[in-house]
Amino acid sequence: KIEVSMLGSKRTFKLKAKSQEEAEKWAKIIQVHIDASIGKEKNISVPENATCWKNDRITESSFMKVCTNGDLLLFQTNDLSSSLKREILKTQYDHIGMIIKYPGEKLFILEANPDEGVILIEWENFKKVASLYKRITYRQLLCTR
Repeated sequence: KIEVSMLGSKRTFKLKAKSQEEAEKWAKIIQVHIDASIGKEKNISVPENATCWKNDRITESSFMKVCTNGDLLLFQTNDLSSSLKREILKTQYDHIGMIIKYPGEKLFILEANPDEGVILIEWENFKKVASLYKRITYRQLLCTR
């Protein structure tokens, strides 16, 4: 049995393993990740009512390393019309984009945008308008490439 808690939170995560040996391996791996985290380095605590463990996150640098041609971005736009569209269609997202990565790591998004139609936008320019989105979900295309 392993217990993991976050600085500043009363929440404790209890994990069970099939054996003591497996629990020890998991504990070592978890400790390596904790020790390498920015939170540990900067002694960052979480607010008591935080629910950050309920949301998957990826850093921009990690995203840039793993994304490749054909991967998808799913968007939740912040505006009322998009919110209504999601409610009517009973979906989490209101539009989609596809990753296009050129040699030399230049990244673009081919986005099916409800206002402008299909557009090709460079990553650096996309970041400037990313605040328009309530949520952006990344999905890798799983196929033989």
